[in-house]
Amino acid sequence: MPPTDARRLLPARSVRLAVGLLGATTAVAPLLFGGVLGWTVPVIAGMASLSVLASAFAAFQKSRPLPHGLLLLTLVAATVWTALQAVPLPCALTEWIAPDAFEHATRTADLFRVEARCTLSQDPGRTREEVLKGLALVSLFVSASLVSSIARRETVLAIVVVACTSVGVAALAHAVVSAESIWGMYEPVYGSAHLGPFVNPNHLGGVMAMGAPVALGLAASSRHRDRRVPWLAAALLMLAVLAISLSRGAMVAVVVGLGLFGSLHARASAGQTRSDGRSALDRVLLHRATMVVVPVLLGVLVLAASAGLDALMRELGDTDSSKLHVAARALGMAITGPWVGVGRGAFAVAFLDRSETARVRYEYAESFPAQWAVDWGIVMGPLLMAALAYVVLRAIVQADRPHLFGGLAGLLTYALQNLVDFGVEVLGSASIAVVLLAGAATARVSSSPAHESAVRRSVALALSTGVLTLVAVAALGRGVHAQRVEVVRAELERRLTADDRTAFAEIVREAAVAHPSEPAFPLLAGAEAARHDEPRALAYLNRAMVLAPTWVAPRLVAARYLAGHGHFDQALLEAREAFERDPELSGADGCRLLQARPTADTLLRLAARNEHRGASLTTLVTCLPPDVADGDAVDVALLESEPDLVEPRLRRIERAVRAGRLEDARAFAGEPDEAEDPRITLARGRAELAAGEHERARQSAADAEQRLPDPWPAVVLRARSAAAAGAWGDARETIGELRGLAGSDMARLGDAEVLLGELEASGGHRGQALAAYEDAWRSFERLDALEHVAVLAASLGDDGRAAAARRTLCEHEAMAYCTPAP
Repeated sequence: MPPTDARRLLPARSVRLAVGLLGATTAVAPLLFGGVLGWTVPVIAGMASLSVLASAFAAFQKSRPLPHGLLLLTLVAATVWTALQAVPLPCALTEWIAPDAFEHATRTADLFRVEARCTLSQDPGRTREEVLKGLALVSLFVSASLVSSIARRETVLAIVVVACTSVGVAALAHAVVSAESIWGMYEPVYGSAHLGPFVNPNHLGGVMAMGAPVALGLAASSRHRDRRVPWLAAALLMLAVLAISLSRGAMVAVVVGLGLFGSLHARASAGQTRSDGRSALDRVLLHRATMVVVPVLLGVLVLAASAGLDALMRELGDTDSSKLHVAARALGMAITGPWVGVGRGAFAVAFLDRSETARVRYEYAESFPAQWAVDWGIVMGPLLMAALAYVVLRAIVQADRPHLFGGLAGLLTYALQNLVDFGVEVLGSASIAVVLLAGAATARVSSSPAHESAVRRSVALALSTGVLTLVAVAALGRGVHAQRVEVVRAELERRLTADDRTAFAEIVREAAVAHPSEPAFPLLAGAEAARHDEPRALAYLNRAMVLAPTWVAPRLVAARYLAGHGHFDQALLEAREAFERDPELSGADGCRLLQARPTADTLLRLAARNEHRGASLTTLVTCLPPDVADGDAVDVALLESEPDLVEPRLRRIERAVRAGRLEDARAFAGEPDEAEDPRITLARGRAELAAGEHERARQSAADAEQRLPDPWPAVVLRARSAAAAGAWGDARETIGELRGLAGSDMARLGDAEVLLGELEASGGHRGQALAAYEDAWRSFERLDALEHVAVLAASLGDDGRAAAARRTLCEHEAMAYCTPAP
């Protein structure tokens, strides 16, 4: 090949390489588990660095500069600010600029006896990961900007659509096979593998909502039907996956995005003259776009119906506004917090003292304006948002081509969805968004050859970005995964189980330096110290309580430690604090303390003194041992303090029935009341049955049956009452009702047959009783029924059947039956 041909081919090959690497990175980033797992961050960042290096080489070969504008400056400023938040600074300077971060760093260092590393971030470990993510996004933006300069904007937008479509296909594939793991390798802790790489429906819905208008824009720009069909098919697929995701925010946002696309297209068509020969074509394109949108939306509804239209309607009708409350509290924290921000990525720990629940830990503010204001500060966060908004709005005003209308509509859709459903913090989703930002909103580059100095500056900037990202991958990449809180926590729990104290101490100290505001590490350190009876356990646990005031675990561990060291009263105080945060999570530990000292005083001191008092009392009263000494006095004391408690009344009724004090039992039950707890009604019915008041017992059982969540015990009482009254037809019919209630529950079906045998035997119907008990043994292998078979068969003179039953019982290790009966 002549040298001139080689020189002519080199730029073309370099452009193809740049486009290929950009496309591969943009598509792989979301498919790689959404970019959520720690090890995926350096992989995506490494691919982005190679992409920008290839784009720099292609730009040099084609003599095309990087589009100038505010967008690149904004992304670089965000990344630089993030890096500054993670850099260790003199503690005196940090105390002045970010006093909360200083306090966390120094107190944690004193507690774990390590040297303090003061940063502006309250969680420098997470912020270092965000630095690498920021560099990856800057690299992708520069690469996409260069590709739009050396090729066409349509190329970058096509890459976005291909990436979004790949995510949609992957999600559908996982849904079709009912996948329990992503790519058969990773089983998500949260979310569902049915949603594909994005286990969160809002993340998946956001990507689909962003990509659909872009695909429609490319379809409207295509002048050939063969090229238009794939884009329309991609849009249809994305809208269908969006419907399946049930993301309300994405559904609303895509409607707005499609409306913007249509209005921009209409504006462009109206402004063109007939003389240029394009207005007729534009009207046709607008008509075709409209004709596309309508069937696409109809197709979405059909697919949504097949995927579960009821679920879709329930989701759209859900008025849960908890996300808005989280965003509002986050904005309040940004306003009153440090002006430099809590640190990019530190929201999860900074928000713990504002969380209103012990069950949910908010990793994000659920709204990107609130998130950025908290992370970067009330100054830098709004500035970055204002710059992005200005550039995008200017691009919307200046847009004049259908593919740009679609790209800008996709950006607006993604921004709207991220106001309420968070996805931009996930690297896989953000990677697609930043490529779309470069393809749709960057300044236009002249098609004439650029000045050599401008090309050199652009190439130098792109090369610097790529090299810097590679260096960051080498320096931070390994630690990104190893220092993830969930990874370190799992390793600490493993060392704690293995009682490897040396390794545990080393790991927890390193983790505390990297994440000085993370409460999980002092909690685990406290649990480990408590296991070995070290007095420092309480210091660790107190630190965890300060960092996570709504958490239950530190208080429960402290209660166990205090109770084990004879400080029972203090243990009750800590357990009560836990009950005031979450009665359900505190139940088991509260029960252990109550059973250690089963008195009414213990129970009342354990019970919460806030809105959870009723729930905590309900939990605790069930923990009292049934044979507790002076149990009646305990129940009387509980009822004097809390007259509405049900469990003490039930125990008093049952205790009186067992003792034959039936009048007392009736007195404890009281007179029937429409508002009374159905369990009291049922207990009254049992007392009435014991007193021989069969009809009243049946009526009480019927009343309780209507109101109990599980009517089984009421139907049992009705059957017993009918049998006691001699109404054998009703009794046997009621046993049939029990079989229907049991359904496929084998244990309950066996219970029904045993009850039938018991009732028949009580009426002297020994033959029928024997048949019921034998059926309970044959069908449900009830050994207790076989014992009755042995006794009844012997009483009926059927010694062979009785002997066979005893042999079977002996084979099942019922040793009392291994010696033949006299």
